[in-house]
Amino acid sequence: MGFFNFFKQKTKYEKLLSMVGPMLVEAYRNIAKERGLAPTSKTSDKKIIEIYLSVEAAFKNAASQRNETLGQENINYIAFFFYQVYEGYEGDLCDVLFQNQLDYEIKKYIKEGLPKRFQQELVLFETE
Repeated sequence: MGFFNFFKQKTKYEKLLSMVGPMLVEAYRNIAKERGLAPTSKTSDKKIIEIYLSVEAAFKNAASQRNETLGQENINYIAFFFYQVYEGYEGDLCDVLFQNQLDYEIKKYIKEGLPKRFQQELVLFETE
């Protein structure tokens, strides 16, 4: 392996994400199409994954701070909510406003517990 190839190697996490990412995108796009909601074509596949990972990390961290755990189906639902938030904003400040909303919801969760509107589950992949 050459010196520069060392920096091109993917971590195990990146390899996993490259396999699961397309399935995640397809699942959310199918659900969104069925319900007439976001994510639509306005949101790129890369952004769908980025939003999912941001929401997942933030809410799992907040749950840990509260000595709680959130199931993956619950995280899936919360991420679906945040696709609606993201596409609700327009223009150059879209990412900033999205992040502000995520920060607000995390602070609220840490202080008050998980809001009822987030106490739902969304199954992305059937296991049978």
